[in-house]
Amino acid sequence: MTRITVRRTSDPSPRSGSSASSTPLAIGAIVLGLGLGVAIGFVLTEVAGPVARRAITGRARRVAPGQPVRALVAHAQAALDDDLMLRDCRLEVVPVGRGRIELHGWVKDRRSRARAAHLVGDAVPAAAIINCLRVRGEDDSIVPVDEPGADELLA
Repeated sequence: MTRITVRRTSDPSPRSGSSASSTPLAIGAIVLGLGLGVAIGFVLTEVAGPVARRAITGRARRVAPGQPVRALVAHAQAALDDDLMLRDCRLEVVPVGRGRIELHGWVKDRRSRARAAHLVGDAVPAAAIINCLRVRGEDDSIVPVDEPGADELLA
């Protein structure tokens, strides 16, 4: 059996970087870094703030005053009917309140679902566009309990 011996010295020498004189220097570097980070944050907020504000308010569209919901539905339906990829899906735009519309129907994949929502979002200034589109192969696997024969499928 091999023996390992550990020798301890009575006067340990200070390791490099842990001397008492470097502690104030480290604290000073940390305070300088925090102060510089705060200053850069304020400068970037002032420079990029107006651009960010325009981007955020540009996304949040408001309903045009006096524009009836029928016009929103007609413009949204026209945007969906004009798209070649979505024309065969037979999508329907349904009004659900003032400035609010829903998209109903079946699409072939998630990309088509997102495309329809983006097309309608760009075409009409609705307050809310609720995407109720269903994707074939994903949403049709759920069988409603009210259908005849649903008990056999669930068992």
